[in-house]
Formats: sequence, C-alpha cells, structure tokens
Amino acid sequence: MRSIRVTTLALALAALAGCGKKAETGAPSGAGGDRDRLQGTWAIETFDEGRHQNHAKYETLEDVRPPNPADPEDIAAVRLTFDGDRLTIALYGETKDALTVVLDETANPKVLKLTEVLDADARPRGTFAGTKRGGPAPAREPEKQEWIYKFDGDKLVVAFSKGGDGPRPTEFKARLRSEENGKEVPRVTVVTLKKTDAPPPARPRYTTTSRGTRK
Repeated sequence: MRSIRVTTLALALAALAGCGKKAETGAPSGAGGDRDRLQGTWAIETFDEGRHQNHAKYETLEDVRPPNPADPEDIAAVRLTFDGDRLTIALYGETKDALTVVLDETANPKVLKLTEVLDADARPRGTFAGTKRGGPAPAREPEKQEWIYKFDGDKLVVAFSKGGDGPRPTEFKARLRSEENGKEVPRVTVVTLKKTDAPPPARPRYTTTSRGTRK
C-alpha cells in the first residue's frame, strides 16, 4: 500500500514533528477580528513547497535535495477546523492533530502560534534509561509551531518552516531547504486555504502488484 506523503500540512503533522520546543505561554486570541474570520473548516487550495525552483544547485548536497512531492489526493483530503481557540487538523476525516491557537495581529506579517494539545497518556513508550529499574519515561513537553498568515479576500494564506525548528518565515515565499554561508536555510511551505462545507473524500484503496513475478 502506498504511504501517505503529505509532508507538511497534514503537515502540521510534519511541521510539529520533531520540533521539541516548549509551549509558549500567552493569552488566547481575543474575540472579533481575525479570530472570527478563522472560525470554520478550511480545505487546501494550493500547496507550494518551492519545487518549481531550479534544483541543479542541490545535486551535490544529499541532505538538501528536493523532497518527495505531497500527494494531490492526500492534500485534497486535509481539513483544518478552527473552533474558538483550537485548531484541529484531519486527514480523510480522521483527526491527526489538535492545537491551541494564539494570534499575534501586531506582528508583520501576522503570526499564528500553535501549541500541541497532548493526550493524558502522551508519554514516550518504553523505559527511561536514567532510572535503575527502567521506570516509565517522563511526560514530554507540548510542541509548538509558529506560522505567518494573511487573508487574501475569502482565502487564508499561511507559511511555515519545515520541522518547526527554524525561525518562522518573514515572507510568503516557498523555498527548498538549502545552505547559505555555511548555515542551513530551512524549507518554507506556503499553503492557500479556502472555507468549505464539503466533506473530505473517501480514503482511496490501492492494489499492490508483486515485483519480480511473471504472469
């Protein structure tokens, strides 16, 4: 079966994964303004990972080659739902992430500060090597991500760095991961969303064909 390759927005999936930063404190978004405009369910209209760029300069850098493209079917199945100060991200109708939302409308560009909502049992599995008897691992800190955002008519445009461990973008310009002056420049993904009442498509079924066999 083909693996799902939405690399960044179900992605908040990939964007939050491995972030490892402590949750940032702050007051929830105030009523009115952008908070009200965000409410509801959004579907992805465009998804730009910067793959349109000339990739020749990446050929000698194994770790910064262009990533696998996100699958169009999977992208169409992503739904982001803002409900009050909470964002839920779902793929094929299955919730993948829940996050709290704090807006910074004074920043330029404006910022969405997202903090992971952990389940009660959100602990690493296995034993904790630092104890004599291998006791349970300590609870981990919620992870966070900062996206920049803007409204374009009835559309919402967001941009974020891959992995969440780099500085948040300063412009809505997609780019591949690269190196400049010996320093890593993180990949930036730009996503345009539009509100929708349509349910997500059903998860497709794929058939597998054994390789190396003859008919």
